[in-house]
Formats: sequence, structure tokens, C-alpha cells
Amino acid sequence: MTFPPDYPKSMPIVHFQSKIFHPLIDSRTGQLKLERDFGEWNFGKNWLIQVLLYLKKIFHLEKYFSLDSQRENAQDKKAFDLY
Repeated sequence: MTFPPDYPKSMPIVHFQSKIFHPLIDSRTGQLKLERDFGEWNFGKNWLIQVLLYLKKIFHLEKYFSLDSQRENAQDKKAFDLY
């Protein structure tokens, strides 16, 4: 995780060091698409614990693989198509 200098006013960035094949993770950069659940980061409403829970959800809940059947929500289109 990378925290911008003005965190918690700005959204943290989550990168995976190892390759992970998932519709919400860019296969080239390893960056997780947090916007799927957070949209716009709201200071005082969004917290790091929510990001950690989101990390857990993307690997355990089907709706985070299927992305509600909306391909445009995928960070990795190939992973979405294969799912």
C-alpha cells in the first residue's frame, strides 16, 4: 500500500508485488481498482479498514469476480472474460 502525503484525505494505492490474475487487478502494474467499491474517496467516511476488508472481499465473494456482469468495470478485461 502507498499512502499519498495528504492521506486520509486521498485514497491509498494498493499494488501487488506478485502477479495476480483477477478482474480488478491490472495484470501489468499489479494495481487494484479501489474505485469499484469506493468510487470517490470521502475524507471522514472512508478508512483504511474498509480498504483491508475490500481486499478480503475481492478474493472471497463472487460479485467481485463477475463485477455484476459489467465488463467496463474490470481492470483486467482478459481475467473478466475468462471468468
